[in-house]
Amino acid sequence: ITIAQTGARVLLIDCDLRKGKLHSFFRLKHRPGVSDVLSGMTLLKNAVQKTKYNNLHVMTLGSLAPNPTELIAGVKMEELLKTLEMEYDYIIMDTPPVNVVSDSLSLIKLVDGVVIVVRERSTTHPNIVSTIEQFRFAEARILGFVINGVAFNQGNKSKTHYYYYNQSM
Repeated sequence: ITIAQTGARVLLIDCDLRKGKLHSFFRLKHRPGVSDVLSGMTLLKNAVQKTKYNNLHVMTLGSLAPNPTELIAGVKMEELLKTLEMEYDYIIMDTPPVNVVSDSLSLIKLVDGVVIVVRERSTTHPNIVSTIEQFRFAEARILGFVINGVAFNQGNKSKTHYYYYNQSM
């Protein structure tokens, strides 16, 4: 949303073809989507949906596919991204966790970089180390990290930005 607010044309693609949820965040239909385009069930123009935010479009997961890894790793995905690059300034792909399935690793050769998302109180240090090792082995350019699921009010303590402070002070 923030990148789109700068005036850049942004496409967010739900590449989690098993449990994709981007459609619910934006209150969009989950199909047609990327799996439908890759399997030849629909045209690209039918799968890209506008959001309520200017310059931000979403391609949802689409129909549940019996072969999600093959669809994501196939030649059609590469062709799809080349086509989309002509229309969008930024293409952001949301993938399943790298430690669960290998889908994101198959996209490494097609992207400029990866951002690793970790969830507070859920993602363990060994998970992060394993993820970094897998991306480095695949020669991915790691751009940074995003911390998800941050709780701002926890009992008598509040978190703000980088600082913790006790409310009783």
